[in-house]
Amino acid sequence: MPDDKDQVKTRILDSAKKRFEHYGYHKTTVEEIADDAGIGKGTVYLHFRSKQDIFIELTIEFFEVQVKECESIFKTVLPIKERITKLIKARFLSIYEYCLSVPHGHEITQFIHSLKDDFMNISEKFRNRMDRLIMDSIVEGNNLNILNVRDPEKVSIYLPYCFVSIVSHFTIFKSKEDVEDYIDTVVDLFYEGMRAR
Repeated sequence: MPDDKDQVKTRILDSAKKRFEHYGYHKTTVEEIADDAGIGKGTVYLHFRSKQDIFIELTIEFFEVQVKECESIFKTVLPIKERITKLIKARFLSIYEYCLSVPHGHEITQFIHSLKDDFMNISEKFRNRMDRLIMDSIVEGNNLNILNVRDPEKVSIYLPYCFVSIVSHFTIFKSKEDVEDYIDTVVDLFYEGMRAR
């Protein structure tokens, strides 16, 4: 009985993920992905137009996991500051950890950013969903008279931009604890500025 399309697609994605992480994007070929998945190269092209499309699909899966984690954090009963901190950590610490956990993690994250328009189109909906959770937390803080923020939407967009360096310059951090400390410090500064007086 032949594999169904979803199973084949999953095998392709699993094989590609392992290859990209171990050998890097540029050194991985579609033929190697097909061999690892136990299928012919032509079968890969029945599911994906190119190696880059496979990579984009894996990137979407990564963002989906991040968004689900952030949505789970948002639903928990936490003080506003702690919730915002956890939302930021879920979003950026996972990228830092990924960069360090696989041999070509940094190359992969840099390649994602090199996709420019494709990356912006892919990431925008996920960024918007995660920014919305920060904004909703700030609005909740305003409603509870804990915070006094005139434009929660702007702050929810600006705050995450403080952490882009975690991805693009991850080597400046010596450890996960350094990244966490950086996030805590920046969120503390923002939170102090947002507090109701």
